Amino acid sequence: MTEPLRGKLIWLTRPAGTAGDMGSRFEQLGARVLNAPVLEIRALPAGHPALAAAAELAGGLGNYRHVLFISGNAVNHGMPLLKRQCPVWPPYTRVYAIGKSTARLLEKHGLEVLQPAAARMNSEGLLELPQLQSIAADKVLIVRGIGGREHLARALRDRGAGVDYLEAYQRVKSGTLADEINRQLGAGSVDYIVAASGETVTSIVDLVDRSIQGQLKAVAIVVPGARVAEIARRAGFKRVVEALNAGEDTMVGAVLEATLEQG
Repeated sequence: MTEPLRGKLIWLTRPAGTAGDMGSRFEQLGARVLNAPVLEIRALPAGHPALAAAAELAGGLGNYRHVLFISGNAVNHGMPLLKRQCPVWPPYTRVYAIGKSTARLLEKHGLEVLQPAAARMNSEGLLELPQLQSIAADKVLIVRGIGGREHLARALRDRGAGVDYLEAYQRVKSGTLADEINRQLGAGSVDYIVAASGETVTSIVDLVDRSIQGQLKAVAIVVPGARVAEIARRAGFKRVVEALNAGEDTMVGAVLEATLEQG
């Protein structure tokens, strides 16, 4: 078996439990993997104001024509709340997933799921779905964590829809392996950083010691789509590898392609 990534060290930054088999796939290709998340996904604590708001929205699930889940975390944290408040999914409420892994999680709940084409597993791909074109006066519920990108909601509102957020979890910065990350970067050992979002990119910069920011920004960073690529460039990264989306196949393929181009 060929190992085109032999000798490469790849830093995976996704929160624990969200990277799928990406690490083992890189290892099968010969790479060493540093699993060091820069963000943690946490449930909302009891009494958090977002929980009461989410429960109220979930209780009115039947008022929504479209429910969009923007990640697997949105499913894992949002579906228990939705099912608790509305045990039977309303028959006329469509369900959408931003990508394949999110769709698979929703299908385990017995739901029929609409999702973008494989090459467009992102917000822009969702917005291209025919079911989300003529939506004037429709109500849309977006299930996500607290905060995040506003592009999807803005675009849907521009089409005349009413949009609410059900915020079911929170992201917090993680420094669990900061010493190891800084050691590897300072030694020039890291060949690729895999980052799935703009928030991840900025969190990486915040985590790394100021004294080795130059080494950090010389590392190739692999990101999904033009928007996150632009965030990485603005942050000072010199080698930005732009994948089509954040899917596992696509991100692994982007690292392979970049390595082959280097010869």
